[in-house]
Amino acid sequence: MGIAASQAGNDSDKPSPQDMSAETVTTPSQPTTIQNIPPQPTPKSPYLGLRRGKSSIRFIRIEPVIKEDDPVRCELSEIPFTEKPRFRALSYRWGRPSTDYTITLNGISVRVRQNLWEALRYLRKYEPDELYWIDALCINQDDIIERSQQVSVMHRIYFKAQIVVVWLGSGYAKYKTLLPGVVQARYYKPQVELPENSLSANDERQRIALELYNDDYWSRLWIVQEIGLAHEIRVCYGNSALEWSEFIDLINLYNLGPDGPMKFQRMREDKGKGSHTLLSLMERHKDALCEDRKDKVYGLIGMSSDARGHLTIDYAKSMFQIWSEVMQFIFPEDVTIAECLFDTARFVKILLMGTDCANSSQIPRLHSIVEGGNSTSPVVQSPRSFGLDAAYLGRVTYVGPTPHDAVGDLDQLNEWERQLNETYEVEANDAHQESDALIWAVEKLDDQILAKRIFDYESTVHWSAYSNERVG
Repeated sequence: MGIAASQAGNDSDKPSPQDMSAETVTTPSQPTTIQNIPPQPTPKSPYLGLRRGKSSIRFIRIEPVIKEDDPVRCELSEIPFTEKPRFRALSYRWGRPSTDYTITLNGISVRVRQNLWEALRYLRKYEPDELYWIDALCINQDDIIERSQQVSVMHRIYFKAQIVVVWLGSGYAKYKTLLPGVVQARYYKPQVELPENSLSANDERQRIALELYNDDYWSRLWIVQEIGLAHEIRVCYGNSALEWSEFIDLINLYNLGPDGPMKFQRMREDKGKGSHTLLSLMERHKDALCEDRKDKVYGLIGMSSDARGHLTIDYAKSMFQIWSEVMQFIFPEDVTIAECLFDTARFVKILLMGTDCANSSQIPRLHSIVEGGNSTSPVVQSPRSFGLDAAYLGRVTYVGPTPHDAVGDLDQLNEWERQLNETYEVEANDAHQESDALIWAVEKLDDQILAKRIFDYESTVHWSAYSNERVG
């Protein structure tokens, strides 16, 4: 089955089980050559090269322990997207660099930052026996090619995750005796007006809610897609956890304002309203924080309704190259120089480079005119076809990936999204919404059920086994 994009017109080999783990090395039956040497971890590195590039990702499993203070040990495995892995993705603040915290990853000691170390301990205790995707551990951050490839599919990862776990930190454990009351407080409001200086339990709960509302986590740029694309979110803090809807109810209970988590709740509600162009996202989240300024663009592509499949994430590119590509994307045609062009160019420049960049006079012409032409494909007559009188209603402009490729071949999926943008210029966001819904349905169904669903539909099309013989 292929996914097809149509435009109305009123004018003219499944991988073997061994492939599921990057830690599995098979013995080659043929003589070992440079071409068939299995990938090996570099000295003192827990990472093997990803054998399928961006068509597969690494996951970690946190080993259980007997004592709470036991060291954190994790194992990595590589799983292709075609296997439809069931996993959870962690969304958290990286925090300040630290050399004081270490974990064992594939038997090798690895330094991690404090917030991640605390998150791993929380997950080990309260969310055990799960497969997790965590960017700092599942991506080899020292390999710029792999980093570029994996960041380019992060929006797929958070979209595919069964649950996105939001970690707000262990600091809330100081409210251990009050946190259960915070959860209960969602269901009632106090009946008696209390003095302003009261230190009642309700005041304390409100203080906790205010601290959650003002948490630095909400200033992160990457959570735009991590929260925006998630199907299910669990907010974890201290020793407690709330589902996203419960967490929003808690914040709403105290009318704390429109920022923080409420901003992202509105974003989730508006996801289908066509408001998430790359430019609008950059403007809306211009003050959001990220460690690499390139992520001011790269961190928003996956959430955009227009840039997915058009802009390539590559951390080897200079700031100027990224700026140039963004400008060519926003202004794809030669345009009369106008104030909006200069304003946008200045805005993107400052977003990426601040004031430390070349003068605009040094910027080359962004566009060149390419002479085009028309061509007509010949009509192929076949003894196995016959002619019919018909009315022209539209045309198939592109046939998309099969269900198998739609979840596993990310190059085909990127091309599919690029075709959606070109076919549905005005309704691109609606088209992406329907496409995402279809792909999510394919993700949830195993192959046998999916095949049965396809053949359950009545159709005048005869489905037959593939052969090389051409048919009409």
